[in-house]
Amino acid sequence: AKDELDPVFDKKFCLVYGTFQLAGIVVLGVCLNIVALKYFLTKNTVFSLLFRMVTMADMSTCFLCIPVAASYLALRKPLLFSSHSFCFIYFFCAYVVFCYSVHLVSITNILRAIKIWKPLGPPFKFATVRNVLIVDFILVVAIQ
Repeated sequence: AKDELDPVFDKKFCLVYGTFQLAGIVVLGVCLNIVALKYFLTKNTVFSLLFRMVTMADMSTCFLCIPVAASYLALRKPLLFSSHSFCFIYFFCAYVVFCYSVHLVSITNILRAIKIWKPLGPPFKFATVRNVLIVDFILVVAIQ
């Protein structure tokens, strides 16, 4: 039993995984999110505003995959990750984007639960920007 990976397999894995991340996640993810963003920009409701924010958070997550994909395509050379400053900034950005995504999902779930609770009521009379911000504030305080 070897302790190290076979270098041929490792190179193939790095190239396949890096290509998948770059093409599949970054290119496809960004392109599809641009289409979604264009659609939600045509709507003027609280939900379209919320889904615009979700789309922007998703695009940010896709952009965060670029340095990781580049490292894999360079056969796991650290590239930008060799800099402590870059790692700090990358970690901070990733943390903010991921927390923001979780936060947006929780707001979406609350609004969805309200729609399930009152399915035949007026089309989301509750869902005004003010009420969504109140729910948002309650969530932030509850998490802290």
